[in-house]
Amino acid sequence: MAALPDNGGPRMRAEPLGSLLANRGHITQEQLDIALTEQKATGRPLGEIIVARGFAPGPTVAQALATQHGGLLKTEYGFATGWQPSNGAPPTSAPAPPAHDETASLRASLAEHQKALEAWKQSHAQLEERLAQTAQQEAPAAAVADDSRVAELEAERDALKAERDGFKAERDAFKVELAESRKPVPAENDPRLAQLLADRETTQAELAKRDESIEQLKGELANVESGRKELERALASVRAELEELQNAPAPEPEPTPEPAGRWDAAESHLVFFQGAEGYELVERSGPPPSEGSTVDSRLVARIASAPFPGSALPCAYLVA
Repeated sequence: MAALPDNGGPRMRAEPLGSLLANRGHITQEQLDIALTEQKATGRPLGEIIVARGFAPGPTVAQALATQHGGLLKTEYGFATGWQPSNGAPPTSAPAPPAHDETASLRASLAEHQKALEAWKQSHAQLEERLAQTAQQEAPAAAVADDSRVAELEAERDALKAERDGFKAERDAFKVELAESRKPVPAENDPRLAQLLADRETTQAELAKRDESIEQLKGELANVESGRKELERALASVRAELEELQNAPAPEPEPTPEPAGRWDAAESHLVFFQGAEGYELVERSGPPPSEGSTVDSRLVARIASAPFPGSALPCAYLVA
């Protein structure tokens, strides 16, 4: 990079490049730490690393370098004049956009180029003024023609003009890219549309299946609830009969219980009793035992129909 004349203006106190960018919100502290680590490992300039990683655009780094220099500066990213002193307060503008957002990055870069172009205009006006003052002070005209400072300023002016033209061309190219990026993509040409439609249909089919499964589960739950209520009623009846039996005189034990009544021809029967983990309902072969007999050390309190609808089997309700 090359330094331009500072026109005798005051220089700002030098501040590290990373601090300048971070304090003004152009990069984050995490991005600065990454760039500093890479600089220690590779020895590359910090500004080059920040631009290469997409943390900040080149014109922004050029502005920071010019701020360090204290005035107009020509860098590998173009001319820059530097930021005005802000007393350490961060700018109100939003931080540089993420590198992955191409449109936002183009806009930020274009804004930086426009700022640099405005800075060039100011510097160009100052150079023109100095040339005019030199032409008035230096006489005669032949002496002015031989003045090396005037020739140097004229060469610098021509370089600035060329740089300005380059800025204009780059700005126009950015404007074209921005216009292209803002154009909406036709839906019929978007390859993602077919995939999105297919995903939507698949999701709708899965939702329909889920709703159907929910309805089936609700039906099964209703059947289970109905059976549970029937079992509770049967249990309440058995408990009532048990209480009656406990209050009644104990019957004479029958040596051989005989099945009786309408269940004599039954090929199998159910046994309902309270097991170790809850109430159990077990199917056994043959007709049911008679009421008052014992089965597995439990008293047969009652012989009745099965405790759930749809079954013709008799059921022996046992109590401990």
